[in-house]
Amino acid sequence: MQDHKKSLSWFWIVVAFIIFWPIGVALLLYKIHGDRSAIMGGGKTLAKLSLALFGVGGLFILLGIMGESGVLFYGVLMVVGGFYLNRKAKSMNVKSDRYRLYLSLIVNQGLTSLDSIAAGVGVPYDQCIGELQNMINEGYFKGSYIDQTNRQFVLIHAAPAVPVAVSPTAEPITPKVVSCPGCGANNTVFGALGECEYCGSPLQS
Repeated sequence: MQDHKKSLSWFWIVVAFIIFWPIGVALLLYKIHGDRSAIMGGGKTLAKLSLALFGVGGLFILLGIMGESGVLFYGVLMVVGGFYLNRKAKSMNVKSDRYRLYLSLIVNQGLTSLDSIAAGVGVPYDQCIGELQNMINEGYFKGSYIDQTNRQFVLIHAAPAVPVAVSPTAEPITPKVVSCPGCGANNTVFGALGECEYCGSPLQS
C-alpha cells in the first residue's frame, strides 16, 4: 500500500486541481495518508492549499454578491473545502511532530525503555505503545517490535548498502551519519546518499 500511494505522481495531483479541485484534494489526501515522506510535510502543504481555497473562494463569493450568481455556490464550496483542509493540516502537523519526536528519542538518542520514551514524548504509557505500533505498521520502524514483557522498544536497523571496492588497494569506505531533512532521523550511509531508512525522504549531504 505504501509503494502504491508513494507512486502517485504529484503531476497528476496538480492536473486534478486545475481541472476540478475536489478531485485534486481527494488524490492529495490519498497520497499523504500512506506516504511516509509526504506525511512529514503534508500539514504545511494542506495549510497552503487551504489558504488558496479561502482566497479564491472569498473572491468568488464577493463576485456572487455583486451579481455573478453563477460563481456564488462554487465560492462557498471552496471556502468549506478550505476549512476542511485547514483542520486536516493541523491534525497532520500534530502527527508529524509527534513522529519526529519518537524518531529523535529512539533513533538519535538511543532510548529503548518504553517508560522513558513515553515520558520523553509526554504521553501515557498505553498511548505511547499504540502510537509506536502505528509507526511500525506504517513502515517507519521496519522489522522493529515492542517487547511489552521487558517494556522495551527493539529497534532493528536496516543494513546499509556497502559499495564493493574497485581494487584490493582502494581506500576503505567509511560510513557517515546523515540527518534526514524530512523526519530528522540519523541515517548511517556508505558512499552515495539514498532514501531515509525511516520515512523514505531523499537524503541530502
